[in-house]
Amino acid sequence: MSARRPILVHAPHDSFLAWYFREHECGLVVDDKDPAKLAQAIQTLVEDPLLQQRLAVRAWQRAEADFRKEVAQLQFASLMALDLSDRSQ
Repeated sequence: MSARRPILVHAPHDSFLAWYFREHECGLVVDDKDPAKLAQAIQTLVEDPLLQQRLAVRAWQRAEADFRKEVAQLQFASLMALDLSDRSQ
């Protein structure tokens, strides 16, 4: 996600991965085993530069919002009931 490249997700419909990318519109999701649908998604992604750009930007935004080191540290500290708010970077 942080590579700022469009992502194609091929995962089961009820998986976290499919849900996350669909929910945040940060990747093209194919949640069907049908090879024709997967091939169509690949073709769509290759042929649509605006889609590529939109997915790459959204993926970067989600990476920054959900997976930055500082965010993970604060979430972990919250779970452990620690106060890291005054820690220097």
